[in-house]
Order: sequence, then structure tokens, then C-alpha cells
Amino acid sequence: CSTISWGSGMIDNRVTIYDYANGASYELSDRGYFDFTLRFNEADGYLYVDKKKYNTDELVETGRLVFKNNCIQIEGFSNEAHQVFQAEILEDHNGYYLVKPVEGSWELNSADRIEVPIRNAHPSPEPEIGDVIEIEYSGEILETYPARIADVYGIKVIKQTETWDLIPMVMVNGTLYLDTGHESKIEARCGVMDGEITSQVDGNKQPSVDNQSNFGTGYGYQYGATEGTIELFMNGKWWIFATEEARQKIQFPSIEDEISKFYLTIGSEGVKSIKLSMPNSSGGFENADGSLLKKGERIWLENLDGYTDLRGLTITALGENGEIIWTASIPDEEENKGFTHLVNDDWEITNIE
Repeated sequence: CSTISWGSGMIDNRVTIYDYANGASYELSDRGYFDFTLRFNEADGYLYVDKKKYNTDELVETGRLVFKNNCIQIEGFSNEAHQVFQAEILEDHNGYYLVKPVEGSWELNSADRIEVPIRNAHPSPEPEIGDVIEIEYSGEILETYPARIADVYGIKVIKQTETWDLIPMVMVNGTLYLDTGHESKIEARCGVMDGEITSQVDGNKQPSVDNQSNFGTGYGYQYGATEGTIELFMNGKWWIFATEEARQKIQFPSIEDEISKFYLTIGSEGVKSIKLSMPNSSGGFENADGSLLKKGERIWLENLDGYTDLRGLTITALGENGEIIWTASIPDEEENKGFTHLVNDDWEITNIE
């Protein structure tokens, strides 16, 4: 055992164990963050390690030097109040994990995505995407997005993911896009692809080079209309893939992100179809089997999705022979901004579900 100083433009102290018989060596180090010095305690005859913040005399931890589970460890007391939480690894980047704290943890209330520097990780087993890890840290979470932990004292796997747990994903221009499970609704699109998936890795691995997937090759793709998305053409359909952040918004939209919807309550008998027009939108509604709509029936006006109010709306209810049963218009004027609730006789349009 020895304490050594390491150079290359930065000097730090670390503890190294050399196993000459087996040609192996083991280190206790955290370059640029902590210094480790070895000392002999004459009182009990044991070797002790002092862990200090890098290039300072501030003691973080001290204790007996022990060798367990093929790594050097410190057994003793800590001079800092460390906190521990569990989180699932979402992404593995160069130098840090992107994790999501487990349900019920204080850290999840603080942030749903946290960057954890890969330091002081237990070597066996090596953490992988999908694993649940236990993270020991100083208790401080930096208020960024994703949030960030500065001082990490320990990382170890407590629950390994099954190899088939990875969802389909692709790497395009250095960005990882994950399957959302949603089919694209875009009909009119450019006929030229923005690229093609040309290589693949096993389904239990994460793509690491551009135009690579973990489920197959030969799929063309186009960038999506929503930021952070691309759309892959597979089996005759367009499927939406998204970055982790965009995927969360698609699958778990907040109230602010949710698309507004409008509903119509039918106010008369004998209505076969509804025709409507809005600025940049037109369409209507009728039953697929051609049956009449019932008075009091409530239908979803899909063509109004995304509109924040009813400015510019013209809506007409038609009978079996195309006769007008009811109609209403809201002028496209500034004074009607925010107009979301129309009541006319027994007819009603509202954005309240």
C-alpha cells in the first residue's frame, strides 16, 4: 500500500494497492475532487485513510483502509452528513448518468431528471441503462435542468434491469431518440427522407453512432414538426421517436402543454352531419354508419384541436337532405379573443371536458 501523487498538470493524492502476485492494482482516487492520504495508526496497528476535498485541509472522511468486493474502501466516520437516494438510469453519457429518482423520494420532488457524475462507482456490477442505483451525495442539488449533483461519494447498483427492458431507440446526429408508441398524424409531408437507419446494435444496448438503432435497419426518417422529435417510416406507418425530454411531454403532458379541445352538444333532432371552418382549418363530423346524431349528444370537434378560442368559427348542422338545421358564426376579431363557450338555444360549444 502507498500514498502517491499523480501529475499530468494536476497533482492529487491517491491510495494504490499493488497485487504483484496476480499482476493487478487497485486505486482509491477522485482526481480533481478529493485527495486520499494513507497513515499508520500505532495505537491499533491498522492503516487509515484520510479523505479531504481536493487541494484543501477540509476533512471529508477518515477510517480504516479495507479491501472488499475487489475495491478499496474506507471504514470509519464521515465528517459530512451524506444523503442517499435511489434512481433509475435513463441515459449513460461521457462522464455522467442521467437518472430519474424513484417514486416517493425527496429528490423526485426536487427534480425529475438529475445528472450524476460517474465518480466513486462500485466496480461490480457496472451500472447500465435501466438499472436502479443508490447514490450517496452531499445533499446539494444544483438548480439546473436537468438538475445536477456536484459531490458524489458513492454509486452502486441495487437492481439490475433485464436485458430485454430497453425500448426501441435510434441515434441521429449525436442525439438519442426513443420510441414514444405514438403514430404521427401528419398527412401532407415531403417525399424526401432526411436520412436512413443503416446500422444496429443488440436490443439490450443503446445506439452509439449516427443512423443506428437497436431494432433494425433500412428505416427512413424525417425530422418531426415538434422540437426534439423525428418520425420513422416502419411497416407502412410513421412512428414518432423523441428525446427523453420531448418524450415525457408527449406521454405525460402537463396542463400547460396539453392540446386544447372543443366539444359540441347537439341541440336538435334530425342532424346528420356537422360542417365547420376556422382560420387554417376545416372539416366536420358525422357517424361512420350514416345514422343521425341525437339531440343532447356530445361530440368532439377534432378539427378545432389546438385552437385557444373560437374566433373565426363558422359551424353548420345539416339534415339528411343537406338542409341547414342550425348555424352559428363568431367573427375573427380581436374582441372575441378568449371566446371559448358558445350557447345558442340548446346548442353548446365548450372546451370543458
